[in-house]
Amino acid sequence: NILGTSFEFTVVAEDEQTAAAAEARVLQEIAEGEKLMSTYDPQSVISLINARPFVSGQRIPISKSLSLLLRECLYISAKSDFAFNAYLGEAIDLWDHSEKQGKSPSSDLAAQAVSAVRPGFKVVIVKQGKKPNIVRKMYLVRLAPGKFQFDGIGKGYLIDNAVREVVKDVPEIRGLRLNIGGEISVWGASSLTSKRPWKIAIADPSRPEDNAPPLTRLALR
Repeated sequence: NILGTSFEFTVVAEDEQTAAAAEARVLQEIAEGEKLMSTYDPQSVISLINARPFVSGQRIPISKSLSLLLRECLYISAKSDFAFNAYLGEAIDLWDHSEKQGKSPSSDLAAQAVSAVRPGFKVVIVKQGKKPNIVRKMYLVRLAPGKFQFDGIGKGYLIDNAVREVVKDVPEIRGLRLNIGGEISVWGASSLTSKRPWKIAIADPSRPEDNAPPLTRLALR
């Protein structure tokens, strides 16, 4: 179970030792990603930031990993004309609470919850020292009240990082497939003995049950 959802990992390798090394590297990368971005864990990096009182313009020191994630969020927000925003956690909490109450939130509360929509935060990188000993310090600056929620990017971002790292650190593998809650990435060969492509099943939107047959299957090349 990863980020509150299912997890499947398949590796194609010529020996058990290589497969075990790939599995260990993937699990390490996923554990680090969960500790960074999970809102289910109250002690994760982002949960602790969400719990901090809002102070406009305050610089919060962050790691390179979180800096990269936040900058990716800002990039996607800009490319989507802010249809995507990772800083809408308060709005999500508000609607979850309203759903439990069986009524819509007031217009004032809804407007307040989404006030940080464009974009509500920024990442500041400060360079210190001189070449070749330049040190980069990274900070999160919140521009409006809000909470981070990475549901719209978290699984895909985590999968991409995990696949990239295992391919780099365990180059002996021949192929792999990583699936977190329906977000899937494949790399390399699906078999040691054939050139058949990886195949993934596409869920039928009219059949929401877990054991429903797939709508179709796609071959990935």
